Amino acid sequence: MAYVSIVACVASLPAASQTFAVAIPAMEGPITMGIFEEDGRMVRLLCRDAPVSSLPAGLNGLIMTWDEKDEAGLPVPTGLYRARGLVHGEIRADSLPRFQRRTFDDDLRDAMRGSPCLQNGGKITIRAAADELLETRPLIDVTAQQGRNGLTLMAGGLPLVDLPVAPEQASKITITHGPCPGAALVIVDNKNFSETISVDGLERMVPLDAGTLEVVSDAFHPPPVAGESAP
Repeated sequence: MAYVSIVACVASLPAASQTFAVAIPAMEGPITMGIFEEDGRMVRLLCRDAPVSSLPAGLNGLIMTWDEKDEAGLPVPTGLYRARGLVHGEIRADSLPRFQRRTFDDDLRDAMRGSPCLQNGGKITIRAAADELLETRPLIDVTAQQGRNGLTLMAGGLPLVDLPVAPEQASKITITHGPCPGAALVIVDNKNFSETISVDGLERMVPLDAGTLEVVSDAFHPPPVAGESAP
């Protein structure tokens, strides 16, 4: 009976949450905001390509709330987290198919290696756009990442644009700088051909940093018990 009483008490407590302000850059464009662990891994995407007009605003900028949960809806471990985001202009992605006939030697080499695993080919860095919000123009890492619904170009660990390719059969994905500033080429190698995606507009990005958020121990985020290490 005592155990049931404790559970009922915890369930009646309000869910923990944190509210913070995000300064608005001079550049106009949609806002993407995420919550990151100290090692740089994103644990929660708060909004993606949200118009500024759709977000509540206060004296210090846009107002956002995080319920201290991850993408699966589970409470995150106690510790320090970072609220980071991105504002960008128009990003264009165009598919440029480039078919390649495979030879018998190609098939033989693949058979000897076994079924290839998807390989992600590095990253490129793009300098942020000049903005009065920034003291300097930091470099932003840009990568291509496979997801459930296809291939997404990521900037600073945040989703930037979905690419017009279905990579279910992809064995390798590489990204290189394009022929002009702010451009990139994403090459997807499939079983029988490779496809190139041309992306431009990457020079029109401004990173956002809303600072550090601390998740403290409470009924929803208990500390590790004796003999156990923190997650």
